[in-house]
Parts: sequence; C-alpha cells; structure tokens
Amino acid sequence: MAGESGVLIICETDPSGELRSITGELLAAARTLADSMSGESVSAALIGRGVAAKAQEVIALGADTVYVVDDPIFEHYLSETFVPAAIAVREQANPKVILIGHTPNGRELGPSLGFRLDTGVSTDTTEVNIDPSSGGLVAARSLAGGLFRQVTAFNRLPHVATVHMKAYDAAEPDAARTGQVVNVDASVDASQAQTRFVSHTEVAVEGIRMEDARIVITGGRGLGSSEAFDDLTKLADMTGGAVGATRAAADSEYCGQDIMIGITGRVVSPEVYLAIALSGASQHMAGCSGSKNIVAINRDPEANIFKESRFGVVGDYQQVLPAFIEELENLGTA
Repeated sequence: MAGESGVLIICETDPSGELRSITGELLAAARTLADSMSGESVSAALIGRGVAAKAQEVIALGADTVYVVDDPIFEHYLSETFVPAAIAVREQANPKVILIGHTPNGRELGPSLGFRLDTGVSTDTTEVNIDPSSGGLVAARSLAGGLFRQVTAFNRLPHVATVHMKAYDAAEPDAARTGQVVNVDASVDASQAQTRFVSHTEVAVEGIRMEDARIVITGGRGLGSSEAFDDLTKLADMTGGAVGATRAAADSEYCGQDIMIGITGRVVSPEVYLAIALSGASQHMAGCSGSKNIVAINRDPEANIFKESRFGVVGDYQQVLPAFIEELENLGTA
C-alpha cells in the first residue's frame, strides 16, 4: 500500500469489554509520535465482544478515529481471529506506524501481524520516536536486564512495535474530545480456526493491584524470612500501597512468585517505590525503573540500589522500618 500516514494502536480489552490500562499507555505514545509527524492522526483498532460502547472512551484518551471490530468471536484473544481483524483495520487506516502492547496477547499478535504484513517488528520497546531525517520510527529497548540498549530502525512500512507496559504514563481522558467511529467487518470465520479458547482463571488479588498502586513496597532477600514480609504488608495497609518482591526473595520462599517484580516478573511505575533490603540488580530494576521516586533502605552503602534511588537510608531495615512505621502511626493520630 502507498500513502501511509499516522499511527494506529491496537486497543486491548478484557473479556467483559473493559479497556486495559495498556490502551491508554499506547495512546500516549502514539500521540507523541503523531505530533512529531507534522500532526498526523492517531487511530485505534478496538477489537472484541461488546466493545463498541468503548469507542468514545478511546477517543477521550487521544484517538482521532476508532475502528471497531465488534463480534462475539473476539470475546477472547486468538491469533487466528485477531490477526485478520487487525489486518482489516490496517487496510482502512493505512498507518505508517502500528503500536501494540507487549502483553501476553501482544507478544504473539505483534510478530504475527508483522509476518503477515511482510515488515519488521521491534518487540518489548521502552521508547519510540520519529527520526527527523527519515521520518521513520526508531524504537529502543533494554537488553540483558537493562545492561544494554538496542535501537532499531525500519526500512519497510508499516513500522510495527510492541511497547513495554508502563513505559509511558497513560493518557489522561478528555471527555470534550471528538472523533470518528468506523465499524469494520473483518469477515473472520471462526469455524476455520484450528485453535479454540478453553478457559480463563482470574488470579485473586487482595487490595489494590500492584500495577495500579501509587506506592509499592518491595522486599529483597535481605529481609531474611517470610515473617519479615508481614511488616511490609502492614506498611502497605497504612499507605494504601502494594507489596512486591525481588526474584531472590521469591526463590527463597519468603513470599509468592505472583508479587515478583523484574525482568521475569511484573512491571510497575508508582509514585513512590520503597526498596527494602534489596541490592538493585539490573534484572530487578528492569521492572521498577519507571518509578517516579525510589526510596532505598540497605545496610550496604555500596549497594547498586542507591545509584538508582532518589532518597536512601544506610542502615539495618530491622531498625529503620519499625521507626518509619511508628512515625506514620504518629502522623495518623496527630
């Protein structure tokens, strides 16, 4: 195709049709790219079951045009149905750049879409920009747990990239924004699919989701026991935060694997990240480097975490943490 223009993002929804947070993050990245492309447009593919009602919400987040593919066959993600639906949208939108979330679904959709479009794909990118000289996409990502940075350019259109979760702050909704909604018939025959959705089990989460928390309190192997994590839970309850852990702490069975943060765990970007008794290895920092303020407590003054933190306390957490909790209690009763 010729005449490619603008940025297309692939929205992500849950089975009930609600937008996932990655959609707002992609729209924020897309708007930045479009503004640097002489104000070209941002479009969004909204694929799912019962998602048409969310089109205005997508426009409020920054899309100029929303292409809606609404059909019961898209209730759950399957590559065999979503890839042709995304291609159908692409044929109408004709974008220069396609952005997809680097989520469990996006990790498959991105390369599959790139293959079908006979173009290159940059996966797990943490930053996307437009090269002012070529006008093409330049995508960067971290390698080896953040030790290296790889920059990729493209020589075929459209440019496709999957974007790391929390790499961008989600766009703020503007209810006054207006845009165009286009219904797309993807003509996907689900009966021809060789795979099928079997079941989905939602992990039970007590309290606030870690990815949505403004405060995350993370413990490392230096805590020494599962009982020590009880103090982190107490602090999280007091501050309205969530508890995280390093891989070393999880592997030591001080806590569950489900709260592990890092290159093989969750990715968070809270306002405050309290790092307690953890060294700050690159593999862990890959999961929390987007935090606005990192506060470290470690008895080793040479620990790498102090190079990454805005505030730090050199000392034994068993002395520092109780004093901190007591001070918070005093503030609460003042």
